[in-house]
Amino acid sequence: MRNPDNPVYYRCNLQCPIFTCYKANNCGRKFYRCPWNRSEDGCGYFRWFEKLNNLPNDMNGLRNSNALEIRSNHAVSITSELLQIKILLVIWIFLVAVAVNSLSKGCNCKF
Repeated sequence: MRNPDNPVYYRCNLQCPIFTCYKANNCGRKFYRCPWNRSEDGCGYFRWFEKLNNLPNDMNGLRNSNALEIRSNHAVSITSELLQIKILLVIWIFLVAVAVNSLSKGCNCKF
């Protein structure tokens, strides 16, 4: 995708297409880079799309708050699951103790 309103050119005088980042910390963020950036022929050009077009950089804040909310929800889910496991473990220990007690009363074994 190219930006027709504000074309950007590489150091090698080619017009830059707009790429989209898919890495976690910048997911969805647009940027310009030389398509040959990862080869010896590339000019190494890289710039974020928002900064070049003077757009507010609120997307980072939204991404960060969304990521924080997701992590928080995940932590609550894990905490809830751990509580359920603890309750089941206490019930299991109680049932084992009752079973051992019942078995020991049923036989004339001395410990």
